Parts: sequence; structure tokens; C-alpha cells
Amino acid sequence: MAKVKTKIDWTELSTFTRKGKRPPDPFIRLSANGTFTLSAGFLDLAKKELEGQTHVLLSYLPKQRIVVFEFISDSSIEGVLKLTMGAHNYSISGKSFFNNYGLNHGEFVGKYDPECHKAPKKGNCWVIFLDKKK
Repeated sequence: MAKVKTKIDWTELSTFTRKGKRPPDPFIRLSANGTFTLSAGFLDLAKKELEGQTHVLLSYLPKQRIVVFEFISDSSIEGVLKLTMGAHNYSISGKSFFNNYGLNHGEFVGKYDPECHKAPKKGNCWVIFLDKKK
């Protein structure tokens, strides 16, 4: 006689992916040499916007002191910067960005909490507020 198998509902199957670790902290850091570093936590948080993108277009809202990160794949757009992909983070050379706006990047060295906003004519972009260091 064949044994009857128990019926299993597989729709809620969740695979364990982290072993004793908390999720990494999402942040964007500006270093003393003018480089933006996108943390592993940020890469996880912005997975949707980063998927398939190789470049970033930086914009600036001077009155609010907001840097806008628009991740794109088109390298032919004027002013676009290359995303440098490291083992656990990405980096962007931002010195020319600060020079373009007459800002001393050394004044803004530190970590920032990124926020995702829907920008007019751009869609979802990530922003940091230069007046709000972590």
C-alpha cells in the first residue's frame, strides 16, 4: 500500500539568507578626496534603481542643499559619471561636481542617510541632504 503524502502549500516559502548578521546600514559617504561611496546597505536598498545601471547623473538643489543621484545606463549624456563597482560598494568621483557648483567638498565630508524621491521628469532618484550628516 502506497503512503499518502501530506499536501504542502509552498506559496509562502521564505529562504533564510543571513546568518547571524543584521542588514548593513544604508548610507552614502563623502570622503575627503571628493568621492561618494554607496554602502552595501544602500546597494541593497536601491536595488531596483541600480539594476543594469552603469552611470550616475548628479544634480543639485542649491537652496535646499540637496544632491540628487539619478542612476542611468546612457554614458553619452553630458556630465554623466561612471559608477565604480567595488566588491561590497560602489563609488563615484564627485570632485568635479562640487567644483562645478563652487562648493568646497571638504566642508561636507561625512555619512548621509539617502532617501528615494520621485523627481519631476526623472522618476525615482536618490537624494542626500548636505545639511543632515549622520
